Amino acid sequence: MSNDSNNASQPRCRSTHRRLARKSPSLPPDLAEEVAAVMVHRLLADRPGLAAEAKVPGSVTIVAVAAKEWVMHIRRAWVGALFPGEEPEVISTWPLATETDEGEEQKPPEPRWYGFARDDATRRTDPYFSADSLITAFQSGQPVFGWSQDPEALLPGELLRMADRVVQVPPPSPAALAEAVASMAGALPTEDIPEAVARAAMPHHLLMAWQPGASADEVLHRLVRIVGTAALAADPRERLESLLGMDEARDWGLAVARDLPEYRAGRLAWADIDKAVLLAGPPGTGKTSFARRMANTCDVPLVISSPQEWQGDRDGHLGHALGAMQRTFREARASAPCILFLDEIDSMGDRARYDERHRDYSTAYLNGLLEQLDGLHGREGVIVVAACNHPDRLDPALTRSGRLDRVLHVPLPDDQALAGILRQRLRDEIPGADLMRVVRLAVGATGADVERWVRSARRRARHAGRPLVLEDLLAEVRPKVGDMPTDIRRRAAVHEAGHALVGWLEMPGSLVRVSLAGGPDAGGFAENLHEPVLTREAVGRHLRRLFAGRAAEQVILGDVSSGAGGSERSDLARATMLAVSALTSWGFSSAPADQHLLWHGQPGPSDMRLILPHQPSLAREVGALLADAYEGARALIEAHRPALQRIAQALLEREVLVAEEIAHLVEQPRSLEEAPERDAPRRMR
Repeated sequence: MSNDSNNASQPRCRSTHRRLARKSPSLPPDLAEEVAAVMVHRLLADRPGLAAEAKVPGSVTIVAVAAKEWVMHIRRAWVGALFPGEEPEVISTWPLATETDEGEEQKPPEPRWYGFARDDATRRTDPYFSADSLITAFQSGQPVFGWSQDPEALLPGELLRMADRVVQVPPPSPAALAEAVASMAGALPTEDIPEAVARAAMPHHLLMAWQPGASADEVLHRLVRIVGTAALAADPRERLESLLGMDEARDWGLAVARDLPEYRAGRLAWADIDKAVLLAGPPGTGKTSFARRMANTCDVPLVISSPQEWQGDRDGHLGHALGAMQRTFREARASAPCILFLDEIDSMGDRARYDERHRDYSTAYLNGLLEQLDGLHGREGVIVVAACNHPDRLDPALTRSGRLDRVLHVPLPDDQALAGILRQRLRDEIPGADLMRVVRLAVGATGADVERWVRSARRRARHAGRPLVLEDLLAEVRPKVGDMPTDIRRRAAVHEAGHALVGWLEMPGSLVRVSLAGGPDAGGFAENLHEPVLTREAVGRHLRRLFAGRAAEQVILGDVSSGAGGSERSDLARATMLAVSALTSWGFSSAPADQHLLWHGQPGPSDMRLILPHQPSLAREVGALLADAYEGARALIEAHRPALQRIAQALLEREVLVAEEIAHLVEQPRSLEEAPERDAPRRMR
């Protein structure tokens, strides 16, 4: 019935085995014990009649504690609250036979209660957890208690099945900490302690924070420093209403926030609340920030964890990982209503893709999460917000009905959203600045990038001994191309100008911007809007745009470089992939009618090395299609050479151009050489 087993092997002993209700008065004050006592008294006050019910003869009560560190403290506080009075230090005596000096057997007084406490699965099982001790406890007619942070895993199964009630003891609240500190310091604190710090405080933190003679405010200030700033990461001013770039997710969260007060008031059933969502999007798009803002908006606690954190528990053994997972969900249940944020959930993987060597481990691990999401242990009041970068890697079972069945895609923020996020991070600094000048320099930037820009810009201004100015931000975001050799920089400008020109001519309205540096492959890039549906003609336009950079080098500089080739993201690779897809997956082949409608699967980059060498007829058709597109791009460049040169020169001067600037450069009064040859070959052969 205890984790202490010094006398476990002896059926008889010279003295009774005693359980202490509180520390000796001669010992220093214990803030952790005081906080535990306040937590229990507040719990009993909030549930009138619970104490009387728990003391009914023969009743069984399980007390689930939020963290293992609190188990023994809560046990002492619980018994001290329910069984005060006689012999304050001795509140239970095990019914073990003892012997007098004359050898006569003598029994100790009958205990007023029986208890089983366990806080660590790695410790040797307490001998008092034996069947005999359970029989004695059940047959005694006295109330029986169990205390643990994980009752289902650590307490005897028979005890759980006999339980009349399960009581959840939540983590410490700011009010409980204030009351406990005041009782020891002699006065209430004048400042509020953050909710996140209170919930994260453990007994050892409280003991470190306490100093004899310190005021209540001084103790709480020390506690904040000891617990750390991680618990304070969520700014309570950041709410869903001001969230930018995640409109669909924001609207979902606000709808849940409107429902929660109705649920708390008993006017709305839990079954009628949308209680789980999966946010899928690139890293840095604000998925964690969404969870924090949602918790602030709903005014509920936030519990954060991830599969990696569970597997990092001790040695990553399956039992330890599952135990850590269960603790997370147990903490969430104890904190309900709350938001449970599970990050990088795609790391759980898909059972269909598991490596054979780790299949059993991975399957059991995933099944453990599915069991928790199914609510077999009671998930009422817990809203699950999961996040992933690659939804295609998830096991389909995770997104089935009743689990993470609502999937919201979180895109990269557009320029307007980025400018808004930037203004939020700047607050009142550099008012009136044209922040669009900053965000237009970046492509694919995220809210996390904005935070980095602002942090670095402030450091730049601080080291210069002056206030922040717009140029500090521009210096952080502006592409770093100044050290590029002149001839290479010139070639890059011509190459990107080719993409911009042909993109503007072929697909009006689709060009967003062109940059001399800063793209996905650290070179230049041209950003275009994607067409949702492609026709045969559209495929030809895209191929000509992809080849326009190489064609511009040939027309303007007289030769071509390796800039169009190389990686899977290169112009040549993307053009080849597009052509193969058009012919094998989209039915655009010029093969006979009985063959061109065959679907051969959607090829990936790694498939090119297998498909083309082994299918000569397909390779010839792809090669002809690409050659035709290249010739069409070269003809367009020849027809608009002065416009291309204007764009290239502007890129060398400004480094980034947006669609309006390119349109102005193309539409400048044309010379006779720029005849209306805009309709150069566009046919997809």
